[in-house]
Amino acid sequence: LFDRARDALQTPFLTWQDEQIAYGAFAERVRKASAGLRAAGVSVDDRVAIRVRDKLSHLVAYFGAMAAGAIAVHIWSRRGPEDVAWACRHTAAKVLVSDQVVEGIDCETVPMASLLDCDDSPDLGARPSIAYMMFTSGTTSDPKAVMTTHGNVEFVTNTLIDIGSLQPDDRE
Repeated sequence: LFDRARDALQTPFLTWQDEQIAYGAFAERVRKASAGLRAAGVSVDDRVAIRVRDKLSHLVAYFGAMAAGAIAVHIWSRRGPEDVAWACRHTAAKVLVSDQVVEGIDCETVPMASLLDCDDSPDLGARPSIAYMMFTSGTTSDPKAVMTTHGNVEFVTNTLIDIGSLQPDDRE
């Protein structure tokens, strides 16, 4: 992301609802989120639970966690406080990033808005092999936290690019 942003600062990265955001602006939000997580004590291999309603903000927190070397833990924003607390305990999350107040959480809650206030430079060094964790639906038993590697994310992304014969200027 950061390399692409340097080469295409004004190139549209995504459009969400009425907002179009360029690579440079998105990378800047991610940089701030990563620095904010580091300032909150997050380091390499820590789990960062993310429960944010706004999808663009959730994406910023997700990329910010990865840039900080942490493992993002996606939590559906409609999950109740008991489910969120369970997910944080189950994954040993160090912090919960949220745009909502959640009671009964055993880890520090970091408001999403405060992440974007940080102007320090994040340490973009080591990263764990796991990119993120996402829960199964739990239809037959308790939900399971499925771990997905960076290699898997890269493979799937490259496969979709190949199947769609996508070019750098293409948009989906």
